[in-house]
Amino acid sequence: MTLEEFNSLKPMKNPHGDHGWNSTLWETHGAEFNFVRNQNEVHVWTLVESNEGLKIITGLHHLNRIGYFVTEEPWTKECEINT
Repeated sequence: MTLEEFNSLKPMKNPHGDHGWNSTLWETHGAEFNFVRNQNEVHVWTLVESNEGLKIITGLHHLNRIGYFVTEEPWTKECEINT
């Protein structure tokens, strides 16, 4: 999947503050994390740091996480996006 295809899933704006990615990145703790973890997993993506750089992967993950995205449209198959 490309970033353009990811953006077509309509990442939700974070009303709690601009943590990057055009205000669509959600924190990994507190009220923002509680909101994310209560979403249907097919709407959640995790921004992680890997040996190859930053990646956006489907689902809620904890290892190497930087933040989360919640999309209005669901993902239909597991994938990752190199940023």
